[in-house]
Amino acid sequence: MEYKTVTVENPNGIHLRPAAKIVNISKKYNSRISLSCKNCPFVDADSIMQLLLLQATKGAQVTVKAEGPDEKEAVKEITHFFTDGAGI
Repeated sequence: MEYKTVTVENPNGIHLRPAAKIVNISKKYNSRISLSCKNCPFVDADSIMQLLLLQATKGAQVTVKAEGPDEKEAVKEITHFFTDGAGI
C-alpha cells in the first residue's frame, strides 16, 4: 500500500472538473485508488460523486492511497495533479 497526503491548491477545491480529471487518472492504473479528506472515510477515485462528497476545499489535506501493482505511479501522478494546481 502506498499513500501520501497533499494540500488542495485549487481555489474552488475538488469540484466537478478536477474530480473528473482524478477519475480519468485513476482509470489508467490497475491499482485500487482512494482519497480521504478531513475525518471522512476513503472514497473510490473512480467515482465522481464520491469525490465530490469529500467536500475538499482549498487548503484541505487530502490523503491519496493506492493498493496494487502500480500503486507508486498512481499515487505519484495524482499527488502531482494536486500540487500542480488540480487543473487550474
